[in-house]
Amino acid sequence: MIAAVGGILTIAVVALAFAGAVLTLTGAPSARSILIAAALAGLLTAMPLWIPAGVVIGAAALILGNSSEPNALVEHSRRNLIPTTGVTTRAPRQGET
Repeated sequence: MIAAVGGILTIAVVALAFAGAVLTLTGAPSARSILIAAALAGLLTAMPLWIPAGVVIGAAALILGNSSEPNALVEHSRRNLIPTTGVTTRAPRQGET
């Protein structure tokens, strides 16, 4: 339901902004006020929809926290994802060359 309302409001704000752009191209004096209205409407409609989404994403990141193994992500990032033989992205250790 929130996504549907947000979508409808977004389309309305974009239509208002396009109307302001067209009026700007024609030189109408009311273009400035329409563009300001579109900007304010964008802020008022986006904040109630995006702030809760940002809070939920941030909470999910905090809940996930760090890995219990501190080197798990580092080792995973060093492995070669391209299926080839004899190729590695790992830096050589002392004595290897």
